[in-house]
Amino acid sequence: DPNEPGLWVNPAWQPGTPGTFAVLLGCSAYPHLAGGRAPAQETFGLGQLRVSALTAYEIFRWLTSHYHISGCPLALCWLLLSPTDAELAYAPGMAAHLTAPTLAHCTQALRQWHSRMSTLPQSAAEASRALFFFSGHGLEVHQEQQILLPCDYLAPPGTHWNDAISTENLTHGLASLQVPKQFFFLDACRND
Repeated sequence: DPNEPGLWVNPAWQPGTPGTFAVLLGCSAYPHLAGGRAPAQETFGLGQLRVSALTAYEIFRWLTSHYHISGCPLALCWLLLSPTDAELAYAPGMAAHLTAPTLAHCTQALRQWHSRMSTLPQSAAEASRALFFFSGHGLEVHQEQQILLPCDYLAPPGTHWNDAISTENLTHGLASLQVPKQFFFLDACRND
């Protein structure tokens, strides 16, 4: 969708009908971590990753070509990627309509994801699915609370360590929806 960064819309899906609503975030290139274009003074031992963007992209390719749940097709998918040059060389298709998973873009995608599912008619919502996938750096605040780091983590001027996505907020936020099947796949370290 040219009006919404990172959004892929299935042309065969009819709005108001059941569907699978996905958010896929793949963060390999982190400009402000060790080895990035403009690393922060303190990177807490975090650096660049090798296959996180490629992994999210391959899941997107699978969802758009082979995923099949009867009566619940992939409807909308927000795909945000920060690939390395090596990943782009390996899978040049990633460069098409590339939207970086910055904190601002992630926030926008997650709000839209929730909003689209919250406006489904009750019967469509009850037959729908929510899917969230993240591959990149993560931190464990405590045993039951993890945060996921967007690609602009530690960006100046403030370099706030808590400018991240809370897994607790994700699950609590989706609990208000009538979409009963919610799947979360997290490929992230959880060091404290």
